[in-house]
Amino acid sequence: MAQVAFSHQFSHRWSNAPQAVKDALLQEFEDIMQLLDAETDLENFEFTVPDLHAHIDAINAEVAAEKEVARLEAERLEAERLEAERAELEALEAERLLNEEQQAEQDALVQSELETDETLVQNPQAMQVADTELVEGSIDAGADTESAMDTDALVETEDLDTAEGSNTEVSDTPVEPSESQPTAEVNETEAEISAPASFAFDTTAPKAELDADFIKELESRIDDYLSEQLANMSEDLKSWLREQVANRFDDK
Repeated sequence: MAQVAFSHQFSHRWSNAPQAVKDALLQEFEDIMQLLDAETDLENFEFTVPDLHAHIDAINAEVAAEKEVARLEAERLEAERLEAERAELEALEAERLLNEEQQAEQDALVQSELETDETLVQNPQAMQVADTELVEGSIDAGADTESAMDTDALVETEDLDTAEGSNTEVSDTPVEPSESQPTAEVNETEAEISAPASFAFDTTAPKAELDADFIKELESRIDDYLSEQLANMSEDLKSWLREQVANRFDDK
């Protein structure tokens, strides 16, 4: 029996071929071996796969379609990831701007208070006027309180004299001046929030597109290479088949 010589890259091509293609070729080999058997009826013999080339082309088309679907799904997931990152960056940037605005307002308030204190320190007359106004306000408040107390005492004395003249028991109820409770002042300070520094993220970079084009080009070259090598292998098998059939007919 003649030997079939395959190229040195056949094992590599065979290992990378789809499993369905391998199964079809192995079945074709089994059919050929059965055809060459002396007990096989040539008139009634039929191959398991009537058109091997069409069958392999259909398998390759199906594999290519599956790869295309996987590629589109990967691109969709990548686009969703980039969109999520972009939205997150925009949220962080908005938060950073808000924190900067709040910090600027707080700094402006502190600066205003510092400038007011410096003005009072550098201008003693203004501080003296403020102290004088405070003292005068305290004196006026004390005078008003004392006048009110004297008026209450005078009214109380008149009521007592009237009660003694008419021999009527009167129960004097002393009037206690009410004291106002001071209101506590609460100084609210805003906590400083340090937002992460923004960094540039160029979503228009063509890296993903370049990677996709490069992979697509490699896949196309691999498909062309496998198609050419499988075609060569098919021609070798046909030549071997013709030789074996011719030898068999010659023997008969």
